[in-house]
Amino acid sequence: MSDPAHGFPPQMVIAGRLTLGAIFLMTAAIIRGERFPRLSDYRRWRALFILGFIGMTAPFFVIT
Repeated sequence: MSDPAHGFPPQMVIAGRLTLGAIFLMTAAIIRGERFPRLSDYRRWRALFILGFIGMTAPFFVIT
């Protein structure tokens, strides 16, 4: 367990920020009535995963 005086570890902050952002964006997409690709569309999901990782997750880890 880490010392509370030093705050949260960077990995926890990254995970929290990404999770809150994903919840916000999913809620906005559902309210707008956006449709997501079918789960059987592997090429599109793979492209979305790669873009999400490169554009959102990787920079946070590089910065920290």
